Formats: sequence, C-alpha cells, structure tokens
Amino acid sequence: MYHITVRPCLLSLVILLAAACAPRIEPVAVEFRNLDLESFERGELELAVFNPNRVAVDVEALNYRLLLGTDTVALGARVEPVRVPAGDSVLASFPFDIRFSFDLILNRLTDYLDDTLRLDINGRYLVQGAFGPKRRPFRYRHQVPIRPEVEKLLRPFKRLFGED
Repeated sequence: MYHITVRPCLLSLVILLAAACAPRIEPVAVEFRNLDLESFERGELELAVFNPNRVAVDVEALNYRLLLGTDTVALGARVEPVRVPAGDSVLASFPFDIRFSFDLILNRLTDYLDDTLRLDINGRYLVQGAFGPKRRPFRYRHQVPIRPEVEKLLRPFKRLFGED
C-alpha cells in the first residue's frame, strides 16, 4: 500500500520540477518599419518581428487594420506563418486591402492629411514548449504618418491636371 501512493507522488514531483525548470516564454515584439500604398485599393506594411526567446517561434494568425480617426480604412490578415529564429528578428511584409468610401476621400481625407493612421495588430504566435506547442496572443499599436503616402498616390493626378 505504501509503494502505491509514493510512486504517483514522486512522479508528480518530477513533473513539477521539470515544469519549473522550463524556460519562460517572453512575448514577441512587433515594430513598424514602412507603409507602402500600391494603389487606392491595396497596400503593404513592413514590420520587424522580434523573438527574445531561446527557442524559435512561428507568428501565425496575424490580423491588422489601419484606422484614420475612428474610421477603419484598411484591413489585412496574413495566413502563412512568419518563422522567427531564437533571439533574432525578421522583416516581413503584410498586404492589406484599403476599404474606404469615396465619401471619406472627398469629404474627410484632406482633414486627415496632417494626421496619422493608427495601426492595430492582433495576432498570436506558436512556440514549442516542454509539454508541447503553446499559442500566445500579442497586440501592437503604432501611429503611422499618412501625408507622404497620400501625396505619392496623388502625384499622377497632379501631373495630369498640370499642378506638379
């Protein structure tokens, strides 16, 4: 009877000690690098993804949106994961679709030219832990200047109307 209860207790103790020795998983960090508006319909974000951990992580299920004031003007999601080696960073591009109405363009865009876009990123990353894979959420917020990109898009129209 004594041996039956001691073995499960010892096994539990060994598992607890192994879990205590497992490295702590730190959240990945994301940093804005560039915004490129390819047209009035599509664009691309360039982000640096940092992994402070001693193991590689796969950043997966990234969803992001760009807001102009309170209006969502662009949405995107990256389906394929971004693999970030242990203690390293990678630059990755994230395409998005621009979703705003012509009402916003005609009536409000000029009001926002001196403003910034707010970039909201929600995602999760997958890391292989001692007891199997773990998914962890992360969030990132950043302000992006809008004037240079809008002026780049409007340049062909200014040339067309002789304003350049």
